[in-house]
Amino acid sequence: MEAARRMRGAALAAALVSALSTLLLVANLGMPSRSWDSSYYDERSSSSLRRNRRVLNLDAFADPKSVEGRSQESQDSSNILSQMKAFEEQRGITRGAGDSSYDPTMTLSSGSGINVGNLQAGAEKQLDEMQMMQQGQSSAADGLLYQPIKFEERPVSRNVLGTIYAPTLHDKNFSLYEQDYRSAIEDWVVMMHGAGQPLLHSFEYIPTETETYYAVWGWQRGRIEGSAWRVGGSQAEYLDVYSYVDPRGYDLESAPVLTVDGDHAAFHGWHPAAYGHVLDYHLSQVAFLKSQVHDECRFLFVEGSLKDILLYIDPAFYERVTWLKKGQIAKINGNLLMGFHEVSARKEFPRFGANGWLQSWLGTLQYHVPKDSRKIIYHTRVPPQAQHGRIVDTEHNNDIFALIQRKMAQHGREEELVVFDGTTAGDDGLSRLMTPLEQFQLFRSATSVIGCHGTGLANMVWMDHTTGETPKIVEFTAGPNSRNDPNLKHHTFRNYIWNYWGMPYDYNHILYTPNSTDARLFIDLEILDSVLDKIWG
Repeated sequence: MEAARRMRGAALAAALVSALSTLLLVANLGMPSRSWDSSYYDERSSSSLRRNRRVLNLDAFADPKSVEGRSQESQDSSNILSQMKAFEEQRGITRGAGDSSYDPTMTLSSGSGINVGNLQAGAEKQLDEMQMMQQGQSSAADGLLYQPIKFEERPVSRNVLGTIYAPTLHDKNFSLYEQDYRSAIEDWVVMMHGAGQPLLHSFEYIPTETETYYAVWGWQRGRIEGSAWRVGGSQAEYLDVYSYVDPRGYDLESAPVLTVDGDHAAFHGWHPAAYGHVLDYHLSQVAFLKSQVHDECRFLFVEGSLKDILLYIDPAFYERVTWLKKGQIAKINGNLLMGFHEVSARKEFPRFGANGWLQSWLGTLQYHVPKDSRKIIYHTRVPPQAQHGRIVDTEHNNDIFALIQRKMAQHGREEELVVFDGTTAGDDGLSRLMTPLEQFQLFRSATSVIGCHGTGLANMVWMDHTTGETPKIVEFTAGPNSRNDPNLKHHTFRNYIWNYWGMPYDYNHILYTPNSTDARLFIDLEILDSVLDKIWG
């Protein structure tokens, strides 16, 4: 009875502090900001990383030698936050690493303006939820009692909109479209990046006492399902968040098992076989995960486009990865760290929030092109290579290319103008698809990239940000004047600034003209002429 009383007291205190922390976080967000002219995003990366280190006990990942169990001292401490952490670790309940609502330096203050009575009522509710989780779910055929580990996503903040690298819309009807343009970008950016960096959860490995497993079961369109679970004694706990499901929904007995030793970090995300989505989403997530672990930690990724990319772009990173097939279970004899978000941004569309780590990782890639070998790339979308709509009229495509040539001569641009459609000539003289390495090398050499929104344009991520010249982007995209075509309407204001928000680009948008259709696109050449003057003048 005494032990139960102490545990209830610790849990109540934990829930109370959590509720207070959440209220203080919301209070600190301030009024919604409409500004795109601050450096908040760039400063945020380093501070949130420090905050994450403080919140989640990642000692086992920070130091390869410290693979010991939790210290008894933290469990016995009378400090409220220590009790909170111990209780949650024991029961598989967590608020997620990087959650700024859990701050060890926070203390209750009489001047906080917070109604402690309301907090206590909320704490009682959280305690009831904790106790329900302790009871677990129904036993499986293996006789284990399975418990889900759930997370609460951090509230989104419009502060993420603060960046000096905001895009610019160029159109003769700019005043008519400006508000729609800003609103569309702001809404998507807040949904995708506003919750901050990915969450983290770790399964600690205790030899002879626990068994830890990870698997990616498969995917359909954007939706991907995987599982991470740990078995200890008569109980099992599994991660129950976006893209992570109860492993009992799959045939665990017949699935192939691969045993791996040592600490591992795991990630899976939408469209793992789609090259463009691996560039605009997966790279930032794995860059973040890589920054959280020690140099001897290995990784578990599902086979897909990421495998080919890392093989050529970062061989040292590639050598640290164990590549899993769909439906294959990894049994990890070591600690397991997982990076994820609790919910999606919209339907299956994921949350991002890791571009600061992506930019840091890209800066370590030792491939720099001399000034006399740099390129200006025109990304063309014409048949037969372009097959998913947004096809530029063939004659108009030639006019765009000719205009770029003239403006390069006018502004004394000495780069080589390259037309990119995802193909190149093979040794036999026939056209073939470019390899990931060839696409990386080409876009790494680019100072400017011009063209329609599409997978090929996602390669802008490879542009070198260390040359002293800000990479320049001119992206053609659909706007309100394209709504008569249902396919173009679906892509209204869709562009890669959503994905690469906060990264250092001189980013410019040009809308398709009103007479455009999904099968025959046009832009206003006078607008393109003025935009090229702006970025090269």
